[in-house]
Amino acid sequence: MRKALLIFIGLPLILSAGGIRENTEDTLRDILGQDITLTMKKMPLPARARKSAEKKVRQRFFKKWLYGWRISRNDSTLAYALLDNVKGKAMPITFLVVFNPDGDIRATRIIKYREAIGGAVQNLSWLRQFSGLTADSSYTVGRKIDGISGATISVHSVTRGIHKLTLVFPALKEVLDEQ
Repeated sequence: MRKALLIFIGLPLILSAGGIRENTEDTLRDILGQDITLTMKKMPLPARARKSAEKKVRQRFFKKWLYGWRISRNDSTLAYALLDNVKGKAMPITFLVVFNPDGDIRATRIIKYREAIGGAVQNLSWLRQFSGLTADSSYTVGRKIDGISGATISVHSVTRGIHKLTLVFPALKEVLDEQ
C-alpha cells in the first residue's frame, strides 16, 4: 500500500510542468543577465544523433525531444541552452546545460530535483566543474568529475546526461538558429 501511495503522489510531479519553463528562464537570466532575449523551441532529437549519444554515454534520453533556447542580446547570439531529464534513484532530475555558441559548456544547473537524498548535485560548486567541457572532454566520475558521497546515483546520472547533451548539441544548434 505504501509503494502505491508513493507512486501516486509522485506521478503528478512528472506530469505537471510545475513552473519548469519559468524556473529555467529565470535561471538563464541569473546566468546571462536580465536584458537577454529568450527564444524557446521544442525540438525532436534527430534519430542518428540521439542513438549515437545514447550508445556512447550508455544512457537513454528521457524523451525523443528536448526543449532548447537561443539566448541573444541586441540581435547577437550569446548562448544556447538545452533542458533534459535523467532518472535519479526513483524520480527524474531536470537539468539545464548552457552552451557558448562554439559548443563549450558555459554553465549547468539543476532545475528540479525530486529525490529525498543525493541533492548535493544541485550545489553550484559541484556543477561548476562542467564549465568549459565539450563533447570530447572526459566525463569520468572519480577522475575528471568529482563524486559526492551519498549522491552516487545522481552524480553518475547527471554527468552522463550533461555529456549526452554535448553530443547532440551540434545537431540542435541548427534548429535553434532557424527563425
